[in-house]
Order: sequence, then structure tokens, then C-alpha cells
Amino acid sequence: MKPIYYFIFILFISIIIADDATDFVTRNGTKYSGVTQIKPQPNGLKIIYSDGVKLIPLNDLTDEQIAKYELNPETAAEFEKNQKEQQAILYEKNRIDQQNKQQAIAAAKEDAKIKEDLKKFDSTNGIDIFGNVLQLIEINNHSGILLYNVFRVEEYTDIEHKELDCLWNKTNDPRFKKQTTPVSVKKTRTVPLARDGLVFILDCDISDLHEGSSIKGRVYPFGKFTYTNKNNVEVTVPQYSMSQTKSFIFYKSN
Repeated sequence: MKPIYYFIFILFISIIIADDATDFVTRNGTKYSGVTQIKPQPNGLKIIYSDGVKLIPLNDLTDEQIAKYELNPETAAEFEKNQKEQQAILYEKNRIDQQNKQQAIAAAKEDAKIKEDLKKFDSTNGIDIFGNVLQLIEINNHSGILLYNVFRVEEYTDIEHKELDCLWNKTNDPRFKKQTTPVSVKKTRTVPLARDGLVFILDCDISDLHEGSSIKGRVYPFGKFTYTNKNNVEVTVPQYSMSQTKSFIFYKSN
């Protein structure tokens, strides 16, 4: 369609609409001008007028308008009731969803904090040990092992002197001193874990252990343990647990 014909067509339609447009006045005297369409709804009338679209509730309509468009007050009341119920259900669902979302965010933050705390706890309290089983002990329905000859593995930093990659060093002339630079090197060493060499370990798998077995693992401080030895003498030794979480809870509570 050529532009001139399109313009004439739109103008023609606008004139028809303008001719069909009317005013709509509600029960309280509110006037809507240029109404081109009136569509009955369960709870009132939806009109299209010069300023846009408007839903006029049944209570704002005159008796004549209600009768003309065959509206039913009971149907409108039931519709409004259902609408409010649906809105209440939707509101409650959104509230619960928002609450669950906030709880999930809070739980994630708490979980991240616990993981970070456990990481710090492990780095400051975790100990890598090895030793031999002296005795398997049952205490409070839990199994533990009494270890002897126990050592801990610890890291330390040593300073070594590394030869520089330079022409001076490559001469290999014994008259010249080698040029070096100090470098930090991480190393490990073993030291006794307890003064008398005895410790008690909780939360470990003892299914394949027996007296004299060697064992190694990462443990965490867990207070003291007192037992009666074969000479009927009470002995108190350091106690450790292989459960990081259990030890962390014990650490926080003490």
C-alpha cells in the first residue's frame, strides 16, 4: 500500500472510531470520555477510552449499566472473593519463597564460614603423626588406641645457598670462590609428640590394628586421657582425635 493511501486509510478509521466514541459516566459521576469499547468482566466493566484502559468495579456502576451488560452482583462478589484468595495464596507463596531464599543464603554463608574456620583450625592445630599401637582400649562405647614411640612430622624453612648461573662460577677455577645466593627451602623433620612417648587416639579405624601395628595419620588435640596401665597405675596422656569436625567442636566449647 502506497504511503498516501495508508494515511487516508488510518484517517478514515480514526474518523469512524471518533464517531463511535462516547462518554461513560459511573454511579458516583466519574466521566470517561472517548470510550470506544466496553467489555463486561466478572467483576465489572472494562472500557477503552481516550486515556487508556480502565476496569470499573461493579459497585461503581449504575443499576441501568448493570442490567444493560447483564452483570451479576453475586457472581462479581464470588469472583472478587476468589481473586483475593488467589492473591493471598500467591503472596504467601512469594513470602515463603523469599524466606527460603534468605535462609539458603544465610545457610550458605554459615557453611562457608564453618569451612573457613575448619581450614584455619586444621592449619593451626592439625598434626601429622606416626607411631605404634601399645594397646586397644574401649571407652564409653568408643574404640581408641594407645600409641607409643609417637612422632610428629612438621615443616620448617631452611636456608640453602644456591650457586648463581654466572660466568664467574662456570670457570671452575679453584682460586675463585663460588658466587651463591640464599634461598628458602621447605623441609620436614620428625620430633617426639609427647615427653613420655605415649598418646591416646580417638575416632580411628581399628579393624586391622593389633598391638605393635604401625599407624600414621592427621590428628587434632582433644584434651587428656587417663587410663589404668597393666601395673594398676593411673596414667594421664595427651589425647587426640582423627575427626577434624569433632575436635573443632571440642576446641570451640573449651
